[in-house]
Amino acid sequence: MQALDKITTRVTTLTGKSGETLRFGSLSILVRACATRPAELPADAAGFIEVTERSATTPVFRGWMVRSSPGLSVMEHQVYDLRIMGCQG
Repeated sequence: MQALDKITTRVTTLTGKSGETLRFGSLSILVRACATRPAELPADAAGFIEVTERSATTPVFRGWMVRSSPGLSVMEHQVYDLRIMGCQG
């Protein structure tokens, strides 16, 4: 996953496994599932992500993110952007 801090313009690569919570700034990012296409199809990945602010109990984003279509399901946040880059085996 790639994370962008819009204030500092810092881009960070986050690596984790399904079921693991990743941290970036004030965000807790839970990767619930990650899927890739079979080898005979063009490469792509999708992840079911749940993002919560550390001070909140309700997720600011919950849903699928697709690598090839980042605009399809966007996390609306004033400071951070997230984008799935792939899945670990």
